[in-house]
Amino acid sequence: MSYVYLILLLPVLYFYFLLFGAWRGKRVRAEASQLSAHRFAIAIAAHNEASVIADTVTRLKSMKYPADRYEVHVVGDYCSDDTVLLARNAGATAHDRQEGPRTGKGAALSWLFQKILRDDTYDAVIVFDADTLVDPHFLSIVDRYLCKGAKVVQGQHRIVNPESGWFAALTEAKFLIDNLSQNLGRSFWGLSAKNMGDSIALHRSVLVELGWGEGLTEDFQLRQRLLLAGYRIQYAPQAIGYGEAPPTWEQAKTQRIRWMQGAKEVSQNFRRRLLAYGVANRNLAAIDAGVESYLPTFSTLAGIGVFFLPIQLFYGTATSAVSAAVFFLALIGYPVLALALAGAQRRSFAALAKGPYFVAWRLVTALKLRLSRQEIRWVRTQHGKVVS
Repeated sequence: MSYVYLILLLPVLYFYFLLFGAWRGKRVRAEASQLSAHRFAIAIAAHNEASVIADTVTRLKSMKYPADRYEVHVVGDYCSDDTVLLARNAGATAHDRQEGPRTGKGAALSWLFQKILRDDTYDAVIVFDADTLVDPHFLSIVDRYLCKGAKVVQGQHRIVNPESGWFAALTEAKFLIDNLSQNLGRSFWGLSAKNMGDSIALHRSVLVELGWGEGLTEDFQLRQRLLLAGYRIQYAPQAIGYGEAPPTWEQAKTQRIRWMQGAKEVSQNFRRRLLAYGVANRNLAAIDAGVESYLPTFSTLAGIGVFFLPIQLFYGTATSAVSAAVFFLALIGYPVLALALAGAQRRSFAALAKGPYFVAWRLVTALKLRLSRQEIRWVRTQHGKVVS
């Protein structure tokens, strides 16, 4: 039985490998550029976001970056409210989309990028959600990374409303861990950070070559396509964008199911190609992404470990008991250590107490998705009034 937990320990050690890179990477700082060399188009896809869009545009228009070096573009995607009018009145270039597929954010952004890229004075495009609260130095920091040769830059995506409910607090904890381990850790080792779908900048040459894409999780798919084209996503932790998390589990379920289904399909479609490309081109970032898609998630590791626990208790040896103890200590210690390294507040640690419920739900949902053939469709996530 000991070999089971030793095998399960290998992916956990991979988590710690990334965490060690994050610890080393925290020492590296990128100062805001004084060059202001790049001209940005800020792109926002909005579907019935009248409650938040004006405030978002107003904040973006007051960023600490030369006003003539960026513009805000909002596409109202089949809106039935005043989103387009409010965005325009707040100072954005507003586009009203009433054509093409109604499949969500990816289709709307692809439509918007076609219009933005007609203006060859834009050097890069930055994608924000309609409710994102952006740090005023965001553009200056991204400019610095682009000046150093980066083609795709992911900012730090944080949660603006962690105190609105237990799930929002748990989401904050998850994002802190992902930002630190999955993004900063990978960037330190020369690998590719995650595409968070928000607060991400792409050089115009990348968009011309690859576009944005469509699907249930077009942002996750874009990361794989970027790697196959030889690009990696660099992480800029000082460039911060705050988004709203659903406060309750009921509000978050649909979004999570969509992401799980889309991520599974993308992983299955790309993992072999990523490994083949990575080996052929000695590209460690592509190899890492390919290997990652085969590894069990944190939730799956926890589920398998618990499944074998009764067998261990009744039939295990002293050696297997030690192996099980080491595995569970390492697994539980990972999020705790990551939050400590991130300087998280007490509420994030307290939110981990709800983690087992989330893990159990993910496992049950993953099994249902595997057995079900029901088509998953995009559904808008409800946003409240974002407080700055």
